[in-house]
Amino acid sequence: MNNLPLLAYESSVTSFDEWRNACGLSKDIVVDDLCPLCHCRLHEHSLRREDCDLIDERFREYATFRHCDNCGWWSIHTERDCKVTGGNYAHVRVNNSYAVLKKFRIDDEEAPLDVIRQHLLVRYEHAGLISAKKAEELVRSVFREAHGSAEVHYFRGFAYQADEGIDLVMIETGEGPTAIQVKRRISRHVEPIADVRAFVASFLLQGFHSGVYVALTSRFSPTTKLIPVNEHLGMHGMKVRLVDADEFYAMLRRVSSLGQKRMPGWVDMLRVYDGFDTNDYLMGLIERHQGGPA
Repeated sequence: MNNLPLLAYESSVTSFDEWRNACGLSKDIVVDDLCPLCHCRLHEHSLRREDCDLIDERFREYATFRHCDNCGWWSIHTERDCKVTGGNYAHVRVNNSYAVLKKFRIDDEEAPLDVIRQHLLVRYEHAGLISAKKAEELVRSVFREAHGSAEVHYFRGFAYQADEGIDLVMIETGEGPTAIQVKRRISRHVEPIADVRAFVASFLLQGFHSGVYVALTSRFSPTTKLIPVNEHLGMHGMKVRLVDADEFYAMLRRVSSLGQKRMPGWVDMLRVYDGFDTNDYLMGLIERHQGGPA
């Protein structure tokens, strides 16, 4: 299961031979109605724009967009006709663009965080497959965005080092520092109460008065949920917050809906065409990229 591939958009090229070389594919690869990367059927949509002006040139243009719903690969084929003497059109240019995607394993520590986040918005059940380092990076990025004025740092300066039970430190304006522990369980569904108690002891010994225990892939038992309301913690001015998988996923969705995302390369190429904003398929792809309904 850890071999689950993630595909990250790198760039686009205009030459098919250049695209094959960038992807390391053989020369017998062709683009027909199947994706050249994963061999799933491509969706094809045609767009056009009429009576366009470009300096002293008047033209019309047609675009054919092909997209793979499985891996995200796409291509755009455009043809332009320019108006000539007498009001007729002459075919003058053909352009092509092919998406270059780089493949990562989901547990790869070099996988781009934005790609992991995008994947988990749709398939959060795969959160247990990401590396421990990426789990900490994920929590750090989400907490930074969820607490807009906060700074979130690694406790020891780098991800996934010996941390004495504390992974991250969050500093909010007007608040003291908060210790954060990140747990990513591969097979266990309920977080052990002993681990939560150990975290409370750890951040107390390190001089913190507030801590957040994040269980990326698990939940807390009813007994564990009583720890944050323990009267002895309150008497000593200590705060404990428990964030289970459901709450963290809700946080991820919330900050993803607010943040600015890098759109796939085809968006800027196609938005100039008539009917782009009313094409249900294209609008659905953009919504899905932004963390909306799949």
